[in-house]
Amino acid sequence: MSVVINILDIVVLVFIYCFVFLKRWKKRGLHVFILNTMMYIYICGVLYFTLMPIIYSILHIFDHSDGYGTINLIPLWI
Repeated sequence: MSVVINILDIVVLVFIYCFVFLKRWKKRGLHVFILNTMMYIYICGVLYFTLMPIIYSILHIFDHSDGYGTINLIPLWI
């Protein structure tokens, strides 16, 4: 299931790149295109290791039954 979630997020990032940024950046010239593409790849890498999976999180944003059942929120007074 984790592989499918990662592939779905990568497909969304590629879709955004192809249909939103690619046309704009190609019009500005080769230097700007390469620089912006490298920056986009860098930002996607940062997103992958910090915030992914985005799509899965959005679909299950209000489902707190998995990991929140055993959290102790009462402070320990010494």
